[in-house]
Amino acid sequence: MEFFTKLRTTFAPKESSYHQANGMVRALQTITLMRFLDKDFLVSKSSRVLLCSHEMNAIIILCAITVNAIQLRTNVDVVVSSALCVLSVMEIFYKLNRLIYLRKSIARMLELVLNDRTHLKGTMEEMVCQKYHRLARKLVWYTVIQYMLAGGMIVVFPGHLRELDRKEPPLGITLPFVDNNQLSWYLVNYIMQSLAIFIIALMFAGLDGPFYIFIAYSAAQLEILINYSQCIGEPSNNEEENRRIIWKIFDVHTRLSSFLGKCSELYRTIYLVQVVSSVMLICVALFHVQYNPSRSHSYGLVCTSVFKMWMFCYTGQLIVSKADEFNIAVTSNRWYALWNRRDLGDILFLQLNAQRHYGFSIGGFGYLCFETFTKIMKTAYSFYAFLQQVMD
Repeated sequence: MEFFTKLRTTFAPKESSYHQANGMVRALQTITLMRFLDKDFLVSKSSRVLLCSHEMNAIIILCAITVNAIQLRTNVDVVVSSALCVLSVMEIFYKLNRLIYLRKSIARMLELVLNDRTHLKGTMEEMVCQKYHRLARKLVWYTVIQYMLAGGMIVVFPGHLRELDRKEPPLGITLPFVDNNQLSWYLVNYIMQSLAIFIIALMFAGLDGPFYIFIAYSAAQLEILINYSQCIGEPSNNEEENRRIIWKIFDVHTRLSSFLGKCSELYRTIYLVQVVSSVMLICVALFHVQYNPSRSHSYGLVCTSVFKMWMFCYTGQLIVSKADEFNIAVTSNRWYALWNRRDLGDILFLQLNAQRHYGFSIGGFGYLCFETFTKIMKTAYSFYAFLQQVMD
């Protein structure tokens, strides 16, 4: 049996499915011309030109939206649509620049995950890692499908609601200084907005990809800790075996605590801005839907913001739930069967450390979890109700 275990370890694939998920993320970044995780990013002239083109494009879009809103400031629909678009552009503008600023730290952590060989250390580790390797792949696929469906909803709804005769563009904003009621300018506006929507959707998916890989890796390590913790004090274990399990837990737990701490520090301001932006988008879009139900793009923006925050909070809840399970596993095993004072002291230390809150912080105000998602929805609806009361 030992021979076959060594044979399986020797010929096991050296690359985990995290490489497949990472390959998908790199492909998305290539499509949007923003491979910010490459080592030569901002070193080569071409990468600097591409970054400047993205930055200039965002500034031009913001200026065009502002000018158009000022020109048609008496039209409430255009003003509200412009506000929604400005919030969306500023959100991705901040997220992109923040991730570029932190690209070296993210690349180092991603390399740590890709070089992880936990799945080669035993049968249990292999099964757990395979499970979460598949999860990493699925999360990247889900985020691509989610953003593309949301973008398709915004693009298709004007035609679905027969708004094309009224020259209704996908985002409800028009090009400044031209007559968008003319068929040629309307088609140009429609095509430009559709392309921008799908490029932004793919860019969001490429930016969020590393986060989902970190989530899957952390959840895998927590489940390994849970399985080891449940084995402490088993009748089949001798004193040396129990001590080996305890030190194994210490090793995995120390590395995971450091990894999660760095992840939370990297993403805390990004998701604080994301939460604030989503609350404002949902609030204003709901108000716009109530004010003029025929403005189809507002439905799409509401769904996009809700789906996006639900995905973040769902994956964040996975870490919070696994951390709670680890806490329960450390305290509910047969630790009382241990007679060595040093082992009991180590177990007590583990129990105290397991009570720490693990998760991805939102600017120090909370964690990504289902409770946060509920608060976001309640806050957005409260602001919407306030706006509605003011208008009435």
